[in-house]
Amino acid sequence: MRVIGQRAWIKAQEVDTVSKSGIILEDAAKKKNPTRGEIIFLGKVKQDIKVGDTVIFENKWNKIEHEGQEYMEMHEDNITAVIG
Repeated sequence: MRVIGQRAWIKAQEVDTVSKSGIILEDAAKKKNPTRGEIIFLGKVKQDIKVGDTVIFENKWNKIEHEGQEYMEMHEDNITAVIG
């Protein structure tokens, strides 16, 4: 598959259920607004990102379903960091 433009399709990642300070995070909040995931498909982007990178992104995405999988589709400018 080929994504057009400066877009990325990202698969949400599970987040910790307990914060570093010991606060238990609510399940609904984690699933409703993910902010971390793995790049699965990538268009022609200008940033130094690639398929397979784990990234942090702003909550500005569209839900896409493709071949039974859910992805978050967003412009590359909404990706704020790559996790080492």
